[in-house]
Amino acid sequence: IIDSISTDTVCVNDYVNLYGSSTNAFNGVKWSDGNMGGTFTNENGNITSYYPSTIGLIQLYFTVTGTESCLPAVDSITIVVNGLPAAYAGGSYPAICENTPLALTNATSSYGSVLWTTSGYGTFDDSTLTNPVYSPTSADVGYITLTMLVSNNACPSDIDSITIEVSPAPISIDTTPSSF
Repeated sequence: IIDSISTDTVCVNDYVNLYGSSTNAFNGVKWSDGNMGGTFTNENGNITSYYPSTIGLIQLYFTVTGTESCLPAVDSITIVVNGLPAAYAGGSYPAICENTPLALTNATSSYGSVLWTTSGYGTFDDSTLTNPVYSPTSADVGYITLTMLVSNNACPSDIDSITIEVSPAPISIDTTPSSF
């Protein structure tokens, strides 16, 4: 019987603690991951920690071997291994004019959900998209920071930010001659 001491969802750079219970293990016990490349701290013991090396669903096996005349007993558990979130806000963008939308087309993300925030007063068309459109307001004139957060439920989040210069819009001046 296998019990997971810690969570069954882990990050690729983390581990899961496992406990296998056995009786009549005359020839021992063995943990394996079906050749997925991970490592066990004690593959021949009832208690071990597993360090995954790949992302996705991984089946872990606990095999108890009795005497030569008996078939081994095998139990298994499935763990979910998430990748490390990665955020790239897109590097530098040219200055924009107030009230002129900016498409954040250079941004990339992986292994998580995206959430954009701003230090300014403008809005995103959808702050959960990797490549949203930001619409500044006149209150954004100067420099603002747009921050991309990428997170999942098992790994540390990643954050990246960009600074955007927002210029004031030109003002039309009445050039109608005046009479004296």
